[in-house]
Amino acid sequence: MEKVFKSLDCLIVLATATVVSNKLQIPPSLLEMSILLHDLLLSLPDTADNLKNNFSKLFETFWTKEKPGREYVFENTLHYLFQVNLKSKSTLKTMKRLWQLRSAFPLIKFDDPSSQDLKNLICESLVSPSFMKKEEGVRVLGSILPLNLDFMKTCHEVIKKSLVTVPKNFIPKYGPIYFRAWQMSNEEAKLKIETGSIQDIMYNAIHASGIQLVKDLRKIIAYIHRQKKQKGVAEMLHRLYAPLLWRSLKAANSVVRLNSLFLFIDAFPIQNPAGGIQENNDLLQNQFNAFDILLMDPCPSIRSRTVLGVCQILSAYWQMIPKEVTRTYITTLIEDLAWDNSSAEVRESVLKGIVLLFNCHYCHLILHPILPELQNLFHDSSEKVRIAMVNLLIKVKGLRKVKYWSIVPVEHLLARLATDSQPVARRIMKVIFSNFLPLDKTVEVQIIRIISLIESNPQAARIFFQHAPKFMSLEQVVSFIVLLCSCILRYVRDKKHATDDSILDSEMPKDKSNDLEEDCGNEAVSFDLEK
Repeated sequence: MEKVFKSLDCLIVLATATVVSNKLQIPPSLLEMSILLHDLLLSLPDTADNLKNNFSKLFETFWTKEKPGREYVFENTLHYLFQVNLKSKSTLKTMKRLWQLRSAFPLIKFDDPSSQDLKNLICESLVSPSFMKKEEGVRVLGSILPLNLDFMKTCHEVIKKSLVTVPKNFIPKYGPIYFRAWQMSNEEAKLKIETGSIQDIMYNAIHASGIQLVKDLRKIIAYIHRQKKQKGVAEMLHRLYAPLLWRSLKAANSVVRLNSLFLFIDAFPIQNPAGGIQENNDLLQNQFNAFDILLMDPCPSIRSRTVLGVCQILSAYWQMIPKEVTRTYITTLIEDLAWDNSSAEVRESVLKGIVLLFNCHYCHLILHPILPELQNLFHDSSEKVRIAMVNLLIKVKGLRKVKYWSIVPVEHLLARLATDSQPVARRIMKVIFSNFLPLDKTVEVQIIRIISLIESNPQAARIFFQHAPKFMSLEQVVSFIVLLCSCILRYVRDKKHATDDSILDSEMPKDKSNDLEEDCGNEAVSFDLEK
């Protein structure tokens, strides 16, 4: 048998060389032999893997070189390549070989019982790491699914049933599979894929009972949301959401409303390119009205998620949204929802939302004068709200035109640093560290700032120095300790000679000593921070 395999291998090498040649026609006897070998491909034993691989390469060459008779040597070749790629040790090279045969996919006889084994392999591929981890594998599946709508339904059910068991990093890959299937279909098939698969995902993303399942379904549909600029996608989303979304946003069940809200925010703005300007303006106004209602929803989780969604949308579409709408939303956030006594989650979301707004530089001038109104949230009873407030200050600190101490005075920051929890204190340190210990300034300035800190709030100074090493390199820590020691030693030495002199009097001229006395006041601290 081994001699037979070697003879066949030599024959395959000769046949492949003939097919690769530039001649359009190939000898009829070679085609007949290739068809015969194609029929034998799947029946060869596993011990002849190398021979089977060479067989497959010959048949693949028929397709890549577009040789006559190639339609007779594709079916078992596809079957073999699916088998090889389903193995755990499959390579990207073998997956690319399968992708190169995509022009043969339409020849698969899905309704013929002889193709059942191949269909089973395709279904298995939908949950296979070998396929789902490779971009070419996802493309292969997306190209095959729309070729037969009945088989598409089967694959859709396989995907839905597998969502609870497949690795979580597979789930976002199903989005490109569905989208490619839709994109490659004709108009009639597109409508069936929309209602039978895509809209079914939307419906279950709203009404499914499991929280994790709902999240997984949203990951799939989110990919299609991101393709709105592709031809026909925006119109398709408008058509599919029309009978589902608006009704679900008003459902009595708060879970259904919340699930719908997630889809609504992700799909915004829902538009109909086939409609006129007035129709789309009315559609957009209806969406703003829906957000107005959701901001006042009796369910705190819905109010909280709506706040984040509205801020996300304002940040992304600031220039496109009418000013009166923007003004209404910001007023509602700052004056009402920021002081929602029934839910710390809502108050926290307002602060997180404002951080999102600062990602849009058009928002800065509007937000700057109203941010001090949020000062009292820095002392909120909820630690999560206080953390969100400090995160807002951290965001503001990175902006040139907004000063964090104009929102929360330095005295308040130091008071919280002295008494609050570690999570809050660590974040306050990110805000104030470079101002009270400016490592890029001269040693004179550093000493002035540190003395101001100690005299303003000794307890806060103690916490400050506990956290300070986390914001300094080892070399900076050592240098600063040496600086402090030298100042203390000089103070002790000079104290022996003149008890009225201070450590800074010995280091700096009289005018700098006077400046230090001024800097010890709270107003002087703020003045120094602005420099």
